[in-house]
Amino acid sequence: MLPDFVYFNHSVHVTRGISCVECHGRIDRMDVVEQQKSLTMGFCLECHRAPEEHLRDLTKAEQKVTNLGWVHPGGEAGQITQGLAVISREKIQPPTSCSGCHR
Repeated sequence: MLPDFVYFNHSVHVTRGISCVECHGRIDRMDVVEQQKSLTMGFCLECHRAPEEHLRDLTKAEQKVTNLGWVHPGGEAGQITQGLAVISREKIQPPTSCSGCHR
């Protein structure tokens, strides 16, 4: 659970290609859905500083954010190369200052 002073918009993340699994874990394998990721400021900043490690190319049907089992066939190197291409093409610049999330 995030504190009230933290602003989080699911749609911004989902429409940019961040899968549910990146923050929530493999909820499709859970009998009871529970928080598996820390969701701390450090966790969020780590992703904001290196989004290429997590971005999917939404122009490819198999990479939809609800495909929780998808992994890049090129491994980590392929994911990073693809993520950097998505960042360049979509001009993605996640906020890394406090005001990006704290309101």
